[in-house]
Amino acid sequence: MIRSIKFRKPNDFHHHLRDGNMLNITVNECFNRFNYTVVMPNLKPPIYTISEAEKYKNRIMKINNKGTPLMTLYLSKNISEKDLYNFKNNKDMIGIKYYPKAATTNSNEGVSNIDDVFHILKIMEQENIPLLIHGESIKENIDIFDKEHIFLEEELLIIIKKLPKLRIVLEHITTKKAVDFVLEHNIHATITPHHLLLDRNDIFRNGINPHLYCLPILKRSNDRDALLDAALSGKSNFFLGTDSAPHCESHKLTSCGCAGIFNCTVAVEIIFDLFYKHDKLKNFEKFISTNGCDFYNLAYNNEFVEIINEKWFVPQKYGNIVPLYAGKELKWKYKIS
Repeated sequence: MIRSIKFRKPNDFHHHLRDGNMLNITVNECFNRFNYTVVMPNLKPPIYTISEAEKYKNRIMKINNKGTPLMTLYLSKNISEKDLYNFKNNKDMIGIKYYPKAATTNSNEGVSNIDDVFHILKIMEQENIPLLIHGESIKENIDIFDKEHIFLEEELLIIIKKLPKLRIVLEHITTKKAVDFVLEHNIHATITPHHLLLDRNDIFRNGINPHLYCLPILKRSNDRDALLDAALSGKSNFFLGTDSAPHCESHKLTSCGCAGIFNCTVAVEIIFDLFYKHDKLKNFEKFISTNGCDFYNLAYNNEFVEIINEKWFVPQKYGNIVPLYAGKELKWKYKIS
C-alpha cells in the first residue's frame, strides 16, 4: 500500500467557474488544486470578445492567483475578425468553445447551424486556434443517449473533412464510439471524473439522484469502461477536463433541475484511485498533468504536489453547492498547501 506519492501539479482543461457570488467558492476550490485551468465562457451574457475574457480573468485573479486561468470565447458568427487575428498574441487566450444551441447550461446563444460559423472556423484553422466542442446534436426527436454519436457522424465529421488542419478538442466525451472516433481521426478529447466513475444507472440508484444529472448525460457501463481504458492508456489524445459545473442546491432540486456536477473538490482523489486500482500509476501524470500541456503547447508545471493515503469525508456542501460524493468517505487525500 502506497502511503503517499508526489506528482506534477495537475491541470483542468475544462472548468465552469460561473460568475458573481459563486466565484468566491469555485475559484478557490479550483486553483487550490489545479494550475492551468481552461475557463468556460458560457456566462450570462456569454464571453464573446477578448476584452470581456480579460475582465473575467481579472475577477478570477482577484480571488485567487495561485493558478493560471486560460480563457475562451463563446463561438458566434459575430466574433470579430480582429479578435481572431489577435488571438494568438494574447497569452491568456486558449481556444473558442462551440456550444450547439440549447444543448446545455447557458447555451441558448449557441450555434444552430454550422454553416453560420464556417467563416470563423476557417480563420481559426488558419490562425491555429483550438476549437473546443460540446459534441451533442440538437436535432429534434433524438434519444438523449444518442446525441453525441449523431453529432460526431453528422456534424464533426464534416468539420474535420472541410478543415483538416483545425485543432479540435472534443470535450467531455461519454461513449465508446467517441473514444474510437478520437483515435480514428487523431483529434483530442477531455474526459471527466464522473464519466470515468459512473454510468446512467447511478442516476436512478435507490431513487433519483439529481446531483448526478449532467450533460452530456451518463451513459452505459461499457461506455464508462471504454473511457476508463482511454484515460488509463496514457495516450496523448486524452486528458483531464473535469467539466466541474456547479449550481446552487435549490437549482438542482427543482421540477426542472439544472445539469452539472460540482466535482473539482474530489476529482484528483477519484482519478488517482482509479489509476492505482488498475496498476496504471505510470500514466497518471500524463492524463492529469502533461498530455493537455502537450496539445496546448504549455510548459509543464514545475510544482509537485502530494496525495496521501488518509481517510476523509467529503463535505455535504461548499456554501450552497453540493459536491460530488457529498458526505462519503474517500481513502486518498490531496494535500492542499
